[in-house]
Amino acid sequence: MQNHSILIVDDEENVLNSLLRLFRAENYEISTASNGKDGLELVKEKNFHLIISDYRMPVMDGIEFLKHVTKISPDTIRMILTGYTDVNVAVSAINEGHVYKFMVKPWDKELLKVQVKRALEYYDLVQEKQALNKELSKKNEELKEINENLEEMVEERTKQLLQSEKMATLGQMAGQIGHEIGNILAILKGKMQLIEIKKRDSKYIEEALEIFSQQHDRLEMHKNNLLTLGKPKPVEFKNVNLREILENTIDNLFDAGILKYYTIQKKYQEDLPSIYGDTSQIEQVFTNLFVNSHHAMYNNGTLSVVIKTPNDKKFLEVYIKDTGKGIPEENLEKIFEPFFTTKPEGEGTGLGLLAVKKIVEKHKGYINVESQVNIGTTMIIGLPISKKN
Repeated sequence: MQNHSILIVDDEENVLNSLLRLFRAENYEISTASNGKDGLELVKEKNFHLIISDYRMPVMDGIEFLKHVTKISPDTIRMILTGYTDVNVAVSAINEGHVYKFMVKPWDKELLKVQVKRALEYYDLVQEKQALNKELSKKNEELKEINENLEEMVEERTKQLLQSEKMATLGQMAGQIGHEIGNILAILKGKMQLIEIKKRDSKYIEEALEIFSQQHDRLEMHKNNLLTLGKPKPVEFKNVNLREILENTIDNLFDAGILKYYTIQKKYQEDLPSIYGDTSQIEQVFTNLFVNSHHAMYNNGTLSVVIKTPNDKKFLEVYIKDTGKGIPEENLEKIFEPFFTTKPEGEGTGLGLLAVKKIVEKHKGYINVESQVNIGTTMIIGLPISKKN
């Protein structure tokens, strides 16, 4: 470390010389001034680690001088030397001049040397602490930046995860919709063949045109469903009607042929409040859960959908209950793990329930599961009621 620098300010030349002799053997850089005004000029030019000032001086006394020093160089350690033993002077020196030590003339040489050494050690400790705090602050900023980058990465990976599962669901629905489109095309082809035979039957032609129009509408609906599922939508949180979202999801999956083979029972509490969420993401939650129920029931069973408010009235709870094969107890804790699936190869990615969990947590909600093998599974989704109801 560099030599410690000390400024001694006293209007008595013999005092200055005495102190210079006292510290001659020490490894200090010492400057002197005969009054506070000259001392301040030196403080403005150079950084001193310690200032030893007389109390009684012309132009300005030691306390006033050290008050100015505090503003110019707040880290500098300050000591007062005086021939006056008035306690009030000591208190004033400590309070106003922020003085580290108050020494009375005539001083004990060895004691003064010890006090100066301790004052400089204190200075070093303060500087070391400040350096550590600065380094800590720098590290905290770096950690904050790293954390922000990690959050962005997690957010991006979460989006990729959700989109991946959405596309997987789209693939499953595409197969069902493809089957539906095949049926539609078969109907249209049959009608086209009969039109050639019955082209003079105006009533038949009228009925055929009506069927063409209906089947066209079905094709248009399937096209829109596929486009809606496949196209990412920006997240937009707002007050939404949970019942409408559920109804739209059920209708879309029914039209796609996924829910058409089941008995669907609905029980919705009256006067349901709105929730605060993103419509597209909540639709994805229920789409995944309904598709899971479809896989569990093999085109035969009952699907129950219940919406109600629990006693705390802070959430809306949706119960989706199927009569499928159920989940073994040893797998219940694993179902939200990435890539865990009990479905046959090609039917599941193992990301569906993880995606559901991520979305529900993003909405500050919760998800629970109850299941018994060969009896069925109930998924319970809790979503916060909007405060703006």
